Amino acid sequence: MARTEAISTFSAALAKADEARLAAITAVVAELSSLDTAAVLSVADGLREMQARHGALRQLSPRELDLVAQSKADFAAGRAYGVEEAFARIDAGLAARRAARV
Repeated sequence: MARTEAISTFSAALAKADEARLAAITAVVAELSSLDTAAVLSVADGLREMQARHGALRQLSPRELDLVAQSKADFAAGRAYGVEEAFARIDAGLAARRAARV
C-alpha cells in the first residue's frame, strides 16, 4: 500500500507542478499509441533534431528535482512497480482519460 500511495503522491505533485505540460505530454503519448512503428521512429527523429537545434533539455525546476529525489528514495526503499504493473496502471489511466472525454 505504501508503494501505491508514494506513486499517487508523485503523480499528483507532478500534475500540480505543470498541468499544461503534463496535459501536452499525455496527449502526445496517446497519439503515439495510434501510430505505426515507422511513424513513431520518425517522431523520435524529429524530436532529436529539435533538441540538436535548440540546445540541451530544459533545466528541472526545484520542485521537479525534489520529485526526482523522492522517486529515487521510493525506489531504494522498494516502493516501485514492476514493468507489468507500471504498464497496467498507465493503460488504465489512459483508458479513464479517454472515457472521460467521451
